[in-house]
Amino acid sequence: FLSSEKERQKLADLASDIKTVEGELQELCRLPPDMQRSPIEFVTLVYEILGLKTEWAKMLGYDNYADWCLRSRVASSTEEIKKMHADIAEKALPIPDEILAYARTGGSNISEELRVYFLLDSVLDGMFNLCTALFGIVVEEQADNVNGWHRDVRLFHVSNAEDGSHLASFY
Repeated sequence: FLSSEKERQKLADLASDIKTVEGELQELCRLPPDMQRSPIEFVTLVYEILGLKTEWAKMLGYDNYADWCLRSRVASSTEEIKKMHADIAEKALPIPDEILAYARTGGSNISEELRVYFLLDSVLDGMFNLCTALFGIVVEEQADNVNGWHRDVRLFHVSNAEDGSHLASFY
């Protein structure tokens, strides 16, 4: 597709840069909680990856990285993806003003009334209820006989909301 050696080399260099930055992001994610870095570092790396991937996709003749990804996927255009996103947002919104205010501050200065919404069990319950509403699946925790690698490991089972058939399990 690329006609010159210079273009092919640039594409190879971009691919190498993408792998390098993705590796940095993976290393940050592997740090233990007491050594976690600022969320800004994560976001910065994600945007750097997106910028590199966009440049890469444009070299291959696509408007953006999403269009390049869709070349072999079910959705045929970013417009279809935007419509699916709007459909999901219609079911998931409106977001309460208190939660929007929290999101805009990056999580700082959270009021005590809002803290209950961000406890792990509350977040999981909300997320699993959203999965049921949007995707027709039920996620349930297996409370006992979980043979995990740590005492905090939890096992969840995913089933079809209509017929109860088992679809998957995850820790």
